[in-house]
Amino acid sequence: MSKNFFFYFNFLLFFFFFPSHLWLGCLSAVNITRLPGFHGELPFHLETGYVSVDDESGAELFYYFVESERKPKEDPLILWLTGGPGCSGFAGLALHMGPLNFKTDNFDGNTPTLVINPYAWTKIASMIFLDWPVGTGFSYSTNDKDYITEDIQTKRNIYKFLRKWLLDHPNFVSNPFYMGGESYGGKMATLLSHEIVEGNEQGQNPLINIKGYIIGNAVTGEKTDKNSQVPHAYGLGVISEELYKLIQTNCEDEDYMKPQGALCKTHLQVFQEFLSEINVFGILEPLCSDEPQKETLGLRRSLEENSADFPNQPSPDINCITPDLLSNYWANSELARNVLHVEEGTVGRWHRCNFNIAIYNYTRSIPSSVPYHKNLATRGYRALVYSGDHDLQIPFVGTLEWIKSLGFLVIDPWRSWHAGGQVAGYTISLANNLTFATVKGGNHLAPVQRPMQTFVMFERWISQQFFLTQPAMSTSRHQLPLLLDSALCLLLFFNLISSSFSAFNKITHLPGFDGPLPFRLETGYVTMNEKSGAELFYYLVESERSPSEDPLLLWLLGGPGCSAINGMTLDMGPLRFKLDDFDGQLPNLYANPFAWTKISNMIFVDWPIGTGFSYSKTAQDYTTEDVNGTEFIYKFLRKWLLDHPSFLSNPFYMGGDSYGGKIAVLVAHKIVEGNEGGQEPLINFKGYVVGNAATGEKVDTNAQVPHAYGLGIISSELYQLIMANCAGEDFKQPHYVLCANHLDTFNGFLSEINSYSILDPDCSDEPPSTNEMPAAIRSLKENPEEFLTLPSSSFPDISCITGDLLANYWGNHHLVKEALHVKEGTIIRFHRCDFNVNTYHYTRSIPSSVPYHFNLITRGFRALVYSGDHDLRIPFLGTLEWIKSLNFSVLEPWRSWHAGGQVAGYTILFSNNLTFATVKGGSHVAPGKMPLECFAMFERCYYFSSSISVYFLIIVTHYMQAESLIFQASMAHSPSILKLGNYVTVNEKSGAELFYYFVESDRKPKDDPLILWLVGGPYCSGFVGFALEIGPVKFNVKAYDGTLPTLISNPYSWTKISSIIFLDWPVGTGFSFSRSMVDYHTDDVQSTKQIYKFLIKWLLAHPGGAIAPPDHKGVPPQQSNPFYVGGDSYGGKMAPLLTLEIVEGNEDFQQPFINLQGYLVGNPLTGERIDISSRTPHAHGLGIISHELFELIQINCVGEDNLNPKSAGCEANLKILDGFLSEINISDILEPKCADDSPTPRKLGGGNRSIKKKSFEFHYSLSIPDIDCANDRILSYYRSNDNLTKEALHIKEMLLLLFFNLCVFPYYCNTLHASRITHLPGFNGSLPFYLETGSYVTVNEKSGAELFYYFVESDRKPKDDPLILWLVGGPYCSGFVGFALEIGPVKFNVKAYDGTLPTLISNPYSWTKISSIIFLDWPVGSGFSFSRSVVDYHTDDVQSTKQIYKFLIKWLLAHPSFQSNPFYVGGDSYGGKMAPLLTLEIVEGNEDFQQPFINLKGYLVGNPITGERIDISSRAPHAHGLGIISHELFELIQINCVGEDYLNPKSAGCEANLKILDGFFSEINIGDILKPKCANDFLKRRKLGRGNWSIKKKTFEFHYSLSMPDIDCNDRNLSYYWSNDNLTKEALHIKEIENESWYILDQTLTLCELKYIFKFVHLDKLLQRMDGFWFKCFSVYFNFKYFDFDIFEF
Repeated sequence: MSKNFFFYFNFLLFFFFFPSHLWLGCLSAVNITRLPGFHGELPFHLETGYVSVDDESGAELFYYFVESERKPKEDPLILWLTGGPGCSGFAGLALHMGPLNFKTDNFDGNTPTLVINPYAWTKIASMIFLDWPVGTGFSYSTNDKDYITEDIQTKRNIYKFLRKWLLDHPNFVSNPFYMGGESYGGKMATLLSHEIVEGNEQGQNPLINIKGYIIGNAVTGEKTDKNSQVPHAYGLGVISEELYKLIQTNCEDEDYMKPQGALCKTHLQVFQEFLSEINVFGILEPLCSDEPQKETLGLRRSLEENSADFPNQPSPDINCITPDLLSNYWANSELARNVLHVEEGTVGRWHRCNFNIAIYNYTRSIPSSVPYHKNLATRGYRALVYSGDHDLQIPFVGTLEWIKSLGFLVIDPWRSWHAGGQVAGYTISLANNLTFATVKGGNHLAPVQRPMQTFVMFERWISQQFFLTQPAMSTSRHQLPLLLDSALCLLLFFNLISSSFSAFNKITHLPGFDGPLPFRLETGYVTMNEKSGAELFYYLVESERSPSEDPLLLWLLGGPGCSAINGMTLDMGPLRFKLDDFDGQLPNLYANPFAWTKISNMIFVDWPIGTGFSYSKTAQDYTTEDVNGTEFIYKFLRKWLLDHPSFLSNPFYMGGDSYGGKIAVLVAHKIVEGNEGGQEPLINFKGYVVGNAATGEKVDTNAQVPHAYGLGIISSELYQLIMANCAGEDFKQPHYVLCANHLDTFNGFLSEINSYSILDPDCSDEPPSTNEMPAAIRSLKENPEEFLTLPSSSFPDISCITGDLLANYWGNHHLVKEALHVKEGTIIRFHRCDFNVNTYHYTRSIPSSVPYHFNLITRGFRALVYSGDHDLRIPFLGTLEWIKSLNFSVLEPWRSWHAGGQVAGYTILFSNNLTFATVKGGSHVAPGKMPLECFAMFERCYYFSSSISVYFLIIVTHYMQAESLIFQASMAHSPSILKLGNYVTVNEKSGAELFYYFVESDRKPKDDPLILWLVGGPYCSGFVGFALEIGPVKFNVKAYDGTLPTLISNPYSWTKISSIIFLDWPVGTGFSFSRSMVDYHTDDVQSTKQIYKFLIKWLLAHPGGAIAPPDHKGVPPQQSNPFYVGGDSYGGKMAPLLTLEIVEGNEDFQQPFINLQGYLVGNPLTGERIDISSRTPHAHGLGIISHELFELIQINCVGEDNLNPKSAGCEANLKILDGFLSEINISDILEPKCADDSPTPRKLGGGNRSIKKKSFEFHYSLSIPDIDCANDRILSYYRSNDNLTKEALHIKEMLLLLFFNLCVFPYYCNTLHASRITHLPGFNGSLPFYLETGSYVTVNEKSGAELFYYFVESDRKPKDDPLILWLVGGPYCSGFVGFALEIGPVKFNVKAYDGTLPTLISNPYSWTKISSIIFLDWPVGSGFSFSRSVVDYHTDDVQSTKQIYKFLIKWLLAHPSFQSNPFYVGGDSYGGKMAPLLTLEIVEGNEDFQQPFINLKGYLVGNPITGERIDISSRAPHAHGLGIISHELFELIQINCVGEDYLNPKSAGCEANLKILDGFFSEINIGDILKPKCANDFLKRRKLGRGNWSIKKKTFEFHYSLSMPDIDCNDRNLSYYWSNDNLTKEALHIKEIENESWYILDQTLTLCELKYIFKFVHLDKLLQRMDGFWFKCFSVYFNFKYFDFDIFEF
């Protein structure tokens, strides 16, 4: 009473005696009646204007004022501060709780459209939205100093603004006043409230009638603001449990913003990486920018900025058209500024949030607002603190923590509050008028995401109402029991219905769907019990892509008792209900663009009996349990497949969600047992996929408590009470009284929300009329017509028109039942989910499905387990807990997965092909809530290709010597079995192992012939036979889209009538390998013996095949399989050799005896001249060559060997023949000639196939092939090099030089002399300089080591100008880097690159204009330098120096005209280290009178490495000087790393600091910090150089992208493309390298040719670095003793 009297007394004194000229604080105030983008006049009062807060400096704050639409004279007045600091008040007006919103759906890049916000807080309150501080929005100053400010000055400025504004608006002085703000505005609102209270107490005028404040997701400055992010991220499923525990353990008492502990810092860095991928302000929202274009923000709002061109920007991505973005478009238009009366020239570019202010120009001088909260609350001022519970920027967990720290008494404990009949959040009321509330589903700006809920919250609080708990809708999800006598009543009618085994109907139209269905739909019944008349109803949707090859899924819905209509229309099926146009009659349907049926066939079944349209004539069939239910579904599947034999060979998967996920696993196990027991038909089972699946374990339910706590549904007190009192309890059946009481409270919270999807309303799926009748009783008395003719009063609440509800309307319509061919009279009332089945008629007789998961997964069947992370029914936490209990190894730890460019969830990959994934924002039925994300997940995880799963099911075994059964499928009811993933050792001493593919006959594998098939080459993989020739699969070439190639069945496979072994022979072919290089050099005799040994061993491991002990006459018994050797091309030559070897072995009684019957060969080579000479008449006969050329060859080549003709005339004629043959595909002249299949014509065959004598040319294109060349051979490269394939085939971590090849050919060795190069591919015209290449200088005659070089003569006076030997760094960086990327005469035309051969242009600043330069590929293994001995590939500084010196001596001897020129050694990076070493070597050579004498003048080095510590330690101060790292980090490194070796720091503190330094370096191009960081030039800080460059001691990291490079990143990339082009290699005269003891598949020039010492256990890492195909920098070193390799990282 006294306070009110005091206020009004002062109010009267103020207006009678305060000088009127001091009231006028506003410079301008304008009423706005129209706004650009808004149709018509504004239906509310809007005023804008400026208030001067510093008359001397000219600082003016801009504001938007909206009067209350109700009673502006009486309603509260609120000054609202948006966050930042630096975010405009316009955000409050048009984005948050103000009267306007932007329309985002039709934005065309012009002026955005504004619409009314029906939940504006201005409906019941007057609000001022302020641009604060100066520099924000349209606020400005004419003095620069005002643009830099801090908390105290800002607080005073806003207080001054408010007082002046009230002086200009005296009619609002008496209104109840509240401060308000969000984010950092929430902190400032609290400080300002305190300032106002103190001002009132000090008698400041005008006296402000402050009542309290309201803040949302408010910053306080306390460490809890950020520390709480970790537990909240864990609760929301953003980070793993492991990371959460690591942070909790290692960061105790730390400030997460400024952690001190090294381990804590490391873990928090990992945590920040997870946050960086999502929108932390609203984790369910996409991560988008609100700026239309990238720009560099200035540090102040210069008056010279020009915004005229701002609106003329390209339209943004459709997925990121947000109101935030549109506000930038709108406020930057000149029209908007004119209407708002923004003073011209005061502000250039408008930003919704000016982050320059927040980051650079604003000091947070008041560390915490919490003391101010306590001060205001203890004085009795009201406070509402609310938090969107999906905000990770300022989590509600932290807000609640500081509120509790105030120590106020809890008046009303944690409970739900409601809006629109639904739980809208949770609230707690404390003494001193302090209320805290969460907003369920709200983000950092809760009114944006939850406008209706926050309006209700605001209305109740501002009206001083309590957050009264409003009961949720009374309609129940459960119905009355299904009475058995009602079922018996049905029997009288059922007996009149004729029974059938199976009947199915093709459906082309459905009621509610406009036009014919765009997919094939079949419905029908399968009779499960002829005697009782039990029939299951199903829906089959064929794949929209390739139904004959795509997987087949049987999907089980939950309940039990939920109809398959759920899957068809609400889950992943092809249809969806239209919710917005429902009028109470027949619902409308539309096609689901993310249906899983686009890429798979799916059966949705109504199970068990009583569900959907499934029925029985016998009442007992309506009561069932797990075991019987499993048997029923297995029986259904077998009968269905027998009725649909065309699907028998398709890969088959079980699937299900909720309780269907449990049964799906049980059925999957039954299928496997049935297959093993010979049950017909054999089902081609591959694995299963389950979503939010029940298991029966107590963890299903127990996990609800921590998940509810993480989601903000229960209080921390209740959570802790349950955790303390319910330890070891089953939360469904607690025994301890206290535990039961706490769980009752917990269940009370759950009962108020939709626990299946906590962000959705809790609605009934039954139409309102059903409350008036016993709908659950399946009685003949029911009248379905009543169901569909609802009175208007029974029409459902608009907020509860859900797909679930419409499914019940739709399924009960008589037109629907007719269209689906539902048997008349079998089902009267349809229920989407019949909870009678679930609750009363189904027994959960199998307590847990977890052992079944374990059994299936350990057998190698694939499993995808996914969970919507907003499901409280089966929380993902519980699912992850039982998965971890399986104790499988984690192959890939918790990480995010993406869809549509956004984080879609998180995943963990376990061994044994088990994948777990969460779906961000997903509900209990995740595909219904997040269809795009779930489709992407399904497509990636379960759909390698249409038929790839048929033959390549990944089964992880640890390379067991016993075979793995990969494929079991039924083809015409007969099994076809592929066994692979195994090797046979053919040389125990050297470790040579041959890989094979074995396919059993589809017909009678015990009786049909067994064939060992040898593909040609030699060195062509057995995969050619398996997938390209006579095997059971072939590539679907027509469907190839550039991704993983698909496989389909070969209808003419020889394996239909015979069992075949396809062999990778000899060693080095396909996946066959050896640990010794000796085995890679072989010939016909050795290969024959190895294959025979393979065959003997294979047959011993497969008794009962083609072997059996012969009788006394040597005749094998009749029951052994007939055996044949087969082959084509060069395999056709080996087949008779092997046949003879077998005959001789049988005659020598070699065991086992082989039942050899003969051999078969196709297009076989013989080694005779006729193989090649016959080509000429054949080419003539086929019309390829002219009659004249044919006759010339016939005349000139009589008696000649066409491979090595001696006659010049014959040689000339054969070259012409070669020219014709080179233009076509000589293996199949009617097919196009493609890059992977172009062997040089005259190198295909010959006599002795010793590797030394024969060679093939090999070409491969890394790009997607031309459509005419997307042939099966190219696709085989892609497929075989895919990691999934290698896993599926059980490929050992073995020596693969580059990648799996169909055909591997060693290089042919010939000698070329130095040549002048006048033209280069990509350079237009003749070279304007003298270039010499093509000559190698031998630096080790014994081993054959040769160094390649590029020599460019000076453009000026080559006889007088200096000669420089230039060494590029690395080591192992090619001299081509210097030639074309650094100081040489050419450079790449980056801008003109179009994806083809890169073009070269002249370098106007080339050093070769005034000097002659030799660019050297050093050491051996760099660029095109090579050796015939592996010894030379392992080197160090000393050896390299001597080799380069030897090179130089030899080069000068060959170029005597340059011996007198002044000579310099030059180099950069590691070449800069080698330059002085070589210079010293030359000096010593000259002193020893080494010839020739070198006219050495000195050396020049650029950015040279020395090997000293200073190379690395100097980076920190340099990075600090360049502004890359902070002063704080620099000082920490200086303190903690004193005396440390930065390469190998011993101090934990130093190591932690250097890791942070690494993080900064990893984001930039440390080779050139002003250039973009590119994939091929990624240098790790601490791995660049040291003293001794022994390969074993140094490593480099290496990254490379095979895709077309970014336009900013392709000068070095282009060097790869150019140098690897065959035209380039020909132009440079690159040798076709042959090595005595080993060979390289494809000599590949690289910028940084790195050394590799193969380590057997790390092949997987190597293959990942190679992207499965190749890596830029490769050469191979074989260590015969250890056979290991190490990867150099650069």
